[in-house]
Amino acid sequence: MKWVTYMQEWAKAEQVVTRDDLWKIVLGAAFFGSGGGGSIDGGKRLIEDILQQGKPISIISPSQVKPQQMGAGTAMLGSPSALKKATDLGSTKLALDELEKAMQVTFSFVMPMEVGPVNSLVPIGVAVRKNIPVADVDGAGRAVPELENTTFTAANIPVSPTALVNAPSAVNPQIKTILEIDTSSIKGSSAATNMETLARSIVQASNFGEMGGLATYPLNGSQLSGATIANTLTLAHYVGGIISQAVDSHQDPLPKVLAFLRSIGMPSYTFGTGRVIEVKKPSGQGGFDVGYVKVQNQSGDVLVINYQNESLFAYVNTPSNIWAMAPDLICYMTPTGPLTNVEIEEGLVVTVVGLPANYKMRQTVIVDSFLDVLKTLCGYDGPYIPIEKLHATGVEETVESTQ
Repeated sequence: MKWVTYMQEWAKAEQVVTRDDLWKIVLGAAFFGSGGGGSIDGGKRLIEDILQQGKPISIISPSQVKPQQMGAGTAMLGSPSALKKATDLGSTKLALDELEKAMQVTFSFVMPMEVGPVNSLVPIGVAVRKNIPVADVDGAGRAVPELENTTFTAANIPVSPTALVNAPSAVNPQIKTILEIDTSSIKGSSAATNMETLARSIVQASNFGEMGGLATYPLNGSQLSGATIANTLTLAHYVGGIISQAVDSHQDPLPKVLAFLRSIGMPSYTFGTGRVIEVKKPSGQGGFDVGYVKVQNQSGDVLVINYQNESLFAYVNTPSNIWAMAPDLICYMTPTGPLTNVEIEEGLVVTVVGLPANYKMRQTVIVDSFLDVLKTLCGYDGPYIPIEKLHATGVEETVESTQ
């Protein structure tokens, strides 16, 4: 089925979303998540949770949201390694409930904050609990480390109030909290940065449990198109289907994925097939997984990928030889499917793929927010260089089979 036809089919108001559909979303979102957005194992657990609700799933296009209808973004907040241990959609649904109470509104839809194997499914699980649809949009077209790295911020969608709820356990009581910051003198990126700092400090508290359900960026239907990236669930589902079909046929999925991306005008760049020679395990700094991955290709060159939950900066051999940088995507693919930074292990054979970020993610306010992260993460203090410019001397690399 052609991509345009596929999008039209997925724009129906009511869909029969099956286990297979959810798995395709997990696979595609794991690829586009740029190493983050939760773990693939976490996505598998969410599939089971969603199906156990026994309710229909409605995914709607942004054009189907009425201008006056209110909605909000939902996600799990915490390090991916913490999310790998447990995921609790009940806490995220409660966070949306708390945000409704604080704002004295009723939400008519919910939406992903980002793309990832967990956070693309979180709003689906919330939606079936609330009996409302999921809007086929998100705020990044990839996974991002911080709230200010999103299109919501660039569109000046209010980040305050934000609701945060943990998953109770034998040692941690349930905590529901509404976070508010003074936005009278700040907005946009500065407001989101302050909210990010506040939310992370709560998540890290010993009685919270290292992760929680988040609901934020409330908006109405008239704001949806300008504040989000459309059709990202559809794109994840389509690419996940390509990956699933190739793996089931014992074929390398990557050439088929890149051929599709070329067909829709998205360039791609690969480091070639290589072996993971070193992985710095997450240090868990400030509620994030922070580390690096080194991949050596068949020519002996080493690609170093710095990550803060998501893969954000990559260079070949020396830091001055930049290969890709956020907001552009740095993705992993193997003969058996994509990986995130949670799954990446020393000794694995992978192909690293670089993709350009959506044009909305290249707005100055978002680029500057990523540059702030890169300076802290790996000391990079230069300008943003789009991946197309970094690889302008050559054409897209030919991808050989990794089998």
